[in-house]
Amino acid sequence: MTTRRVSARVALLAIIALVSMSAFASAASASAPFASGQHARFVSKFGSDSATCGAPYRPCRTIGQAVANAADGGTVFVLPGTYREMVTVTKRLTLWGVHARIDATGLNNGILLQGSGASGTRVRGFTVENAIGEGILASMVDGVELAWNRVTANDQGVTVPNSYPECEGQGEVPGDCGEGLHLQATTNSRVLFNDVSGNAGGILISDDIAATHGNLIAFNRVSNNTPDCGITVPAHNPTAGVYDNTISFNYVTGNGEGGVLIAAGVPGGAAHDNRVTHNFLEGNGFAGVTIHTHAPGQNVDNNVIDGNIIRQNNVSGDDDAGVTDTTGVLIFAGDQSLTIHGTSIRHNIISNNHFGVWVTPGHVDTGGISNNLFLHVDVPVQS
Repeated sequence: MTTRRVSARVALLAIIALVSMSAFASAASASAPFASGQHARFVSKFGSDSATCGAPYRPCRTIGQAVANAADGGTVFVLPGTYREMVTVTKRLTLWGVHARIDATGLNNGILLQGSGASGTRVRGFTVENAIGEGILASMVDGVELAWNRVTANDQGVTVPNSYPECEGQGEVPGDCGEGLHLQATTNSRVLFNDVSGNAGGILISDDIAATHGNLIAFNRVSNNTPDCGITVPAHNPTAGVYDNTISFNYVTGNGEGGVLIAAGVPGGAAHDNRVTHNFLEGNGFAGVTIHTHAPGQNVDNNVIDGNIIRQNNVSGDDDAGVTDTTGVLIFAGDQSLTIHGTSIRHNIISNNHFGVWVTPGHVDTGGISNNLFLHVDVPVQS
């Protein structure tokens, strides 16, 4: 090979390297420290922990140490490898995983964003698995982003009594360990492009501590969470509420109970004014979109189900509603003193079910059911 050809190849490789570095820097610019002048922290399996570690030439060995060393508003880059730890974040950071895996075996969570100080945090690019409870838990935060993560094989405490509070059953309701990914008392946040599969349940949006609202759950794959639901929006706190959340463009298949379940679990609970739009829902144990009430004073009014593709669901039957036939959308008023108002079910394509839409007779306002396309459906609307 001639010197000229070698030089040309070296030059080409140099250009590719520069372009790649520039692209990575551009993609990271919204959260990485390059523009702000702050120092990023790096983590490597070949690093060493200390109170000063984290420079590119002296990376930390654990993510937790890098998080501790990072300044508020800084970035932690985690290089390839498996990190056996629980990462707790109480300040505003960007955690960026590059083929990084968090194995939380024997630990409550893989990643915990906790308290108002962690508001604005972004978590991207991690595989999180084997936690006793949630793989990723965001609690009491605002404006966080969880994107491009793989959350799998969490909720291990389902089979281990007294292992974690979220895993304990409540009456007839079994424990779910908080599902794979959990927004708890979280507002104005985004859950995007994640694969949440093979946990006890998929994504949970709840108000256990305070109200949860204004969140966007979009473009996620939520599949084969066989003991429980795909995406669950339950009201657990009668003084709070789960409302004004948007669940859109998700692929929700093969989960054990509801594809998307909106429910109130306690007297006075409120899960209202949420939007379920443009999702693909198939093969879930309960209906593709399920709304449940169970006790007096509950509010599940004004939820919107619009533009979804809903194929065969309710494949295991809904024990609460007593509906065993396949069903696209099911709205159940379990307390006969309630009437559910303002539900909009429009522009959906519902196919291959016995019931297209099933509602508790006389207890659900059906005026918002219109302009749906039913294909191979025996009973389009049972009311």
